[in-house]
Amino acid sequence: MTIIDFNNLRTDWYSGGDFMARKLQRCLRAKDRDTVFVHFPRQWIPLFEWAGAAWRLSTPPADYLPFFSAMSERDVVQETQRAKGVGQLRSLVELTASCDIVLCETLQRIDALPGILTAVDGIHIDGCPIVLSNWLSYTRPEFRDYEEALKQFRKRARSAIFLSCGRTRPYQVSRTHFRLRRILEAEGVDINSHDVIVMTSIGPVPEPLWQHPVVMHYDTGIRDIYRVLTLLRRLLHDSQYEVGWDCLSFRPYRDVLNIVTREGGIRKLQRPCKLRSRNIPVYRVHAARSP
Repeated sequence: MTIIDFNNLRTDWYSGGDFMARKLQRCLRAKDRDTVFVHFPRQWIPLFEWAGAAWRLSTPPADYLPFFSAMSERDVVQETQRAKGVGQLRSLVELTASCDIVLCETLQRIDALPGILTAVDGIHIDGCPIVLSNWLSYTRPEFRDYEEALKQFRKRARSAIFLSCGRTRPYQVSRTHFRLRRILEAEGVDINSHDVIVMTSIGPVPEPLWQHPVVMHYDTGIRDIYRVLTLLRRLLHDSQYEVGWDCLSFRPYRDVLNIVTREGGIRKLQRPCKLRSRNIPVYRVHAARSP
């Protein structure tokens, strides 16, 4: 058995996050069941549990940490088990990491390491919502999986329609999308001759990916606009749409479309009449409704 004692760790090994990330990655891959982490501050407990790592004898945080400074080890364990029971342990890990710099660095490094996608409570095909509550949410392994699927998309039409994200998924039964389609049809747009791409906080979602498990179950209150721009640039890297129909309501997403148009990804951007813009869209996971 290998003991990693927090009290004996070199400060530079610990503070950068790389040492802990490599050790916990081995736990995630189920290659290391003989290492025990001892005397770590108890805010590490959710991450240890998420990684399947053995631990014991936690200590209180050295400096004030929201919630954890007032919680006993038993309290943290109980809360961790509750989160695990409802499929939201990763959300608890992200909440904790947002309060602790070393945890934040460690979690990002773990997510960036290859080979852990299927080892964690990653792709929630069981219907649990994928809650995106802070920037750390976007480094999750399941989003790497979605990005890999997005790389496989190839345009089939010369023009594209960009739609806002509807609350109901799959998008083909969204009332918002039915309304937008009627507006386009009234302007003489043949929807079937266009690629249809939904602009969301997880990036562009072409029609072939509308039922990807991440698309079906994500629920967010925070948006990484630069990430959306990067993924759209990647989508348009090897192709150019002659016309892009801007049916978006969220102004930052409209700005993203304008940027890729200036860069040559879209030759001409058009917008249907009578569409308004707004600043903050709301996404929630709802059951599909009949049209």
